[in-house]
Amino acid sequence: MEIREVGDTPRPLPEGKEGINKKIDKLSPQERQDKIDISLEAKRIPRYVELVKNLPRVRQEKIETVKKKIARGDYQSEEITKKTIKKLLPHIL
Repeated sequence: MEIREVGDTPRPLPEGKEGINKKIDKLSPQERQDKIDISLEAKRIPRYVELVKNLPRVRQEKIETVKKKIARGDYQSEEITKKTIKKLLPHIL
């Protein structure tokens, strides 16, 4: 019976466990050490978590009030749109 690769699982090595152990024994102590490579994006995660923790609290009642005003059309003016953009830009950039 021949075993072929299944997905990312390679086929067994022909030398078996004993052959692998012999190869490991020939390695230097530095080559035997485990190694983990963490991507740059993963290294940034603690910073992102800290940023989210420091965001201002959301006042849900204010959000609901604004949603109702938008639905009624109270905010459909160029002046209000410009003021809103000026307030949001520093948080976006």
